[in-house]
Amino acid sequence: MKVQNSNLSSLYSPSTIRKVQPPKGESSFASKLESTPVQQRLTDAIQHVGDSQRVADLKLERLASGEDVDIHGTMIALQEADVTLRFAVSIRDKLLEGYQKIINMSI
Repeated sequence: MKVQNSNLSSLYSPSTIRKVQPPKGESSFASKLESTPVQQRLTDAIQHVGDSQRVADLKLERLASGEDVDIHGTMIALQEADVTLRFAVSIRDKLLEGYQKIINMSI
């Protein structure tokens, strides 16, 4: 039985689809990871959280104003924003916990 390829991108809203380029090889991925400073990675992660919040707010605003909006896409964007924010808060909590453990260490 042959399954036909369906256009999956039509099932999801454009904000929920991310085009990710796979690494050329494991060595290039590792070198890119090593060459990216931690500060830049944190900045990018925080920016991603903010972007997902803005997308969710915009979709919710359009839904509330009565525009013709994909309800499923709006709910997915809201859940994505919630998950990214919760993840960022948990990372922050873990970093603060580690910092406090280091500060309270006796030398």
